[in-house]
Amino acid sequence: MMNEMENSKQIKLKECLTIQEVSGMTHSIKTIFDSGMSLLIDVSDIQRIDGAGLQLLSAIVKEANDKMIDITWKGYSKAFNDAVLHYGLNKIINLSTV
Repeated sequence: MMNEMENSKQIKLKECLTIQEVSGMTHSIKTIFDSGMSLLIDVSDIQRIDGAGLQLLSAIVKEANDKMIDITWKGYSKAFNDAVLHYGLNKIINLSTV
C-alpha cells in the first residue's frame, strides 16, 4: 500500500512480505523512484518475510542510494529485524534507523 505524504511517499508493508507479494509491488516502487520523492517504509506489521522480500527491500535501498532518494524506516517488527540481522543485511538496510 502506498500513500503520499508531504514531499514523500509511504509504503506500509502488510503482515507478509514474501515472493507472492513482491511481484505485485514492482510497479509501485518504480513510480516512487520516477517521482524523485523521499520514501517512508513502515515495517511495523510484518510478521513474515522471506528471501524475496529481503531482496526487494535491499534493491529499494540500493536504487534509492543510486538516485539520491532518502529512505526513512518506520515502526518496529521483531520478524523484520530478526530476518535482517539473520541474513546480515543490517548495514545494507540501515537497521539502526528502524
